[in-house]
Amino acid sequence: TGVAGDTFPNTVTAQAQDDEGETVQDSDDALVTIEAVQLPPAIEIFKTASVQSLPEPGGDVRYDIVIRNVGGEDLIIDDVTDSLLGGSISSVGTCGNVVGFALPIDAVYDCQVDVPFTNRSPNDPPIVNTVTVVADAADGSGQQVTAQDSATVTIEDVPSDIKIYKTARIADIQDPGAGSKLLEYRL
Repeated sequence: TGVAGDTFPNTVTAQAQDDEGETVQDSDDALVTIEAVQLPPAIEIFKTASVQSLPEPGGDVRYDIVIRNVGGEDLIIDDVTDSLLGGSISSVGTCGNVVGFALPIDAVYDCQVDVPFTNRSPNDPPIVNTVTVVADAADGSGQQVTAQDSATVTIEDVPSDIKIYKTARIADIQDPGAGSKLLEYRL
């Protein structure tokens, strides 16, 4: 191991003896130099939902979005789009204006977006939310990188339940022959 520019000489010598007792010997050497290799630009994005399922009819889901520059060049984010928001996440939730955001090597950008889901049924397909990031190498070389990730939330069935309470408005009823009164119930 070493750093760019380090050199490592290596010499090997071999010696042998034949069946008549004569010895032969030879050697050779090599020089290895560590070169600096520029990694290409690369980006990762991760999206996680605060819950994997919601009871019907739905509710709010918080999505965490994490973007990381895993390449060998600084990046400038072109945009980050969300399939359920129908476009850019710029200035949505805790996400600032991501367009033009500088992301140095090994840097991370993270934010959160809340998305409401209402009037959903367990019969509906799972909610798949995909986020996509597009970024350019900051050196102006025109190299573009992209990544995407999805998070899925399902709607769970809530069993039906009903309770009825019955109370009489009149606590005592007179003898049926004493006159007629209607008995009223409230449900």
